[in-house]
Parts: sequence; structure tokens; C-alpha cells
Amino acid sequence: MDLLNDIMNCVSVALDAIYPDCPIFVELVPNNLPKRCFILDYAGTVDVVREMANRWRVSGTIDIKYIAPKRGDVSKKENNAVFLEISLKLRHLTYKELKLRIDKHQRRDVDDVMHDICDFTIFVYELNSTPAMQTLTQRPNITT
Repeated sequence: MDLLNDIMNCVSVALDAIYPDCPIFVELVPNNLPKRCFILDYAGTVDVVREMANRWRVSGTIDIKYIAPKRGDVSKKENNAVFLEISLKLRHLTYKELKLRIDKHQRRDVDDVMHDICDFTIFVYELNSTPAMQTLTQRPNITT
């Protein structure tokens, strides 16, 4: 399991449920973008911290970019509606066995592109695949 890809897939599936007709691109972005689309990427580094003997906290920031046709005030109203929708609905996400918590949403607009900067946290548990030792047997007495 590639954890970082699963995190992006988790956000992508959630966005697709909210906006099924809007394409979502992760990392690989085509040269000719559609009129409206989402682009997902990590913003900064992902931190992995061991909290307990077998529990790890993975946290970082995801940048959700929403690109709409540039139309001035109409574009700003659309960006406002999209940000409100995703900030209210993208909180606790699930994908396969992954449970992702989005802690906060921060909005930044750069050249009519709306950026939703999301802090996320997940907890990963290390599974020990070493078989448990059964009871030890004594070596039989060998007499000569």
C-alpha cells in the first residue's frame, strides 16, 4: 500500500462525489485543461511521527486547486460557492481502510485560481507479523 497515493485517492473520491462532472487531476496535469477542473497536490512536506509503540501520526497539507473560466466577479462567486461546499463536506473521509481527517481549510486566490489549503491527519498502526511464540517444550532427557 502506498500511503501517500491513498491519501490523494481519498480526497479525489470525496471530491468526485461532490462534483461528479468536474475532472480531477492528481500530479499529472494535461497541457489543455478543461474549463473547470480540480488539481490535487501536496503543499509542503508530510510528517510521520511515532506516537506510541505501534502507532504513527501522518500529517501534512494538501492543496486543492479549483480552476474555473476567468470572468471577474462571476468567477469569484463560483469560487466562493465551491470553497464553501468543499470546506463543509471534506472533513472526515474514508477510502478503503484509510480514515482521513481534514483539520482545517484555508483559502487563497491566485490569478482567479482558488486554492483550498487543507491540513490532514491520519493514524497508521504497525502490524507485527512475527508469530507469537508458543510454549516452549523441554528437551527430552536422554539417558545412556
